[in-house]
Amino acid sequence: MPLLVTTNTADPLFDSTGVEISPSVDYKSISYLEFIPLLVQAFNEQNEVINTLVNQMQLFQERVPLSPDNEINRSSVNLSNAEIIILN
Repeated sequence: MPLLVTTNTADPLFDSTGVEISPSVDYKSISYLEFIPLLVQAFNEQNEVINTLVNQMQLFQERVPLSPDNEINRSSVNLSNAEIIILN
């Protein structure tokens, strides 16, 4: 990325009598023509990640049974003896 950035200098400004009213200024610029392919590549990589996550989510939804109103089934449990817990 540093190769995409260049340092430029704006010339000083002078009034009609030749007095400098604004000094020269250094500023940075970027080469957008070289930057666009990087953005496109990043966009494509991001889409691959999104597609993978969507596929994983669909597989998960197929494995987890949902109730008719599309909420995950939940149960409340009260433990009288919390020293030993056995889940079936």
